[in-house]
Amino acid sequence: MEFQQSPLVLTDARVIGEGGHKRVYVHPGDDSLCVKILLHGEEDSDWRKEMRYRRSREKRGLSSQLLTRFYGSQPLADGRTGYIFERVRDFDGQDSRSLREYLDEGGERLKPELVLAGLLSFRELLMEEKIITSNMESSNFLLQWVSPEEYRVRIVDNIGSPVTIPLIFYVDFLALHHVRKYWERFVCDLHHRYPQIITEAVAAKLR
Repeated sequence: MEFQQSPLVLTDARVIGEGGHKRVYVHPGDDSLCVKILLHGEEDSDWRKEMRYRRSREKRGLSSQLLTRFYGSQPLADGRTGYIFERVRDFDGQDSRSLREYLDEGGERLKPELVLAGLLSFRELLMEEKIITSNMESSNFLLQWVSPEEYRVRIVDNIGSPVTIPLIFYVDFLALHHVRKYWERFVCDLHHRYPQIITEAVAAKLR
């Protein structure tokens, strides 16, 4: 996918998300895309970490169903740079929301059986793709509903690792060890924070 390099004009009305490092806008020229801008300048260490990891996967010819697709950059009208990504939306066209948001609602939509089914699928794909993250938090994962009763997890933040020599990017058994360790912590954290939804029985099946 190629983009015209004329500067993009982003307005507050098109903001769809913001985290500690980035703000996300709907792309003004294509509603299927979003534009991320860095809040702390181009030298943001979290961003460099993610780009280094994405480049390593590209060199290895690896694709992913979990990672959102990255299409490159465009200049912005204010002189900054915008980074173009796939916009994650549900089957009904709504922007996908994070796992944390659903869990914080106390299971109003995300019933325990849906938690278990979706997260088991997530675990299987995570182990298969061996996606490296610097931590695993529910706020970093979007639930993309593909039907009223089925979702898939997409990873949108804390991608990659700050390690100086990134052997885990290239050595699969090291990557898998990393993923398994972080997954175990993730399940324990979910059980601790949301025991009414991630019960001991659900957590045991997820481990």
